[in-house]
Amino acid sequence: MTNRTCNIAGCESTKIIARGWCNAHYKRWHRHGDPLADINRRAPDGATIEERLKYVGWIEIQVRPGMTPCWEWNGLRDKAGYGRLWDGTRVEAAHRASFAAWGTGENAGHFIQHGCDNPPCMNPDHLTRGTVQTNTAEMVAKKRSANGERKPQTKLTDLQVAAIRDAYTGERGQQARLAEEHGVAPSYISMLVHGLNRAEPTHEEGRRDAHRVGVGS
Repeated sequence: MTNRTCNIAGCESTKIIARGWCNAHYKRWHRHGDPLADINRRAPDGATIEERLKYVGWIEIQVRPGMTPCWEWNGLRDKAGYGRLWDGTRVEAAHRASFAAWGTGENAGHFIQHGCDNPPCMNPDHLTRGTVQTNTAEMVAKKRSANGERKPQTKLTDLQVAAIRDAYTGERGQQARLAEEHGVAPSYISMLVHGLNRAEPTHEEGRRDAHRVGVGS
């Protein structure tokens, strides 16, 4: 029996993961939407940060109306979508390297926040320096924090929470019955019906209507 090889022309790997592709090409497709994406491009030794950023390059994508296009990093990204760059001595976040190279200055000890809320973006016009407190405050203000159904420990959907509140009349023993019905503690039902928990619906994760407008190099 002949071993199957990756469907990508020229690839002889027999470790097929999915879609007929080997692990390397499947990961490129999963992260970048293209199994041929060049995620391992590295600038020559001794290159400056600016040269390293330009060597790997970026794709310009219009993400937020009223803002200049995002520069989406064309290299390796982490699980959260942030670009990763080898700066000559260690792996650095691409947006932090961009801010240091073309932004308003030193980024050491600071959070670098995205005004566009687009993790792979490294456009210095979209980046500002912040702190843990300002970063958290911005996340809450823009409703990007995990709440409701988006919290991994959440047992009830928004519809179930609404149904519990609609059904609750204040009758003696009702909280215990609702708790048993939904598999949660009576104290949790009490917090729900009194608005002390799940006070607002689950925040929708940021959706974007992006389109390609150009290629950086």
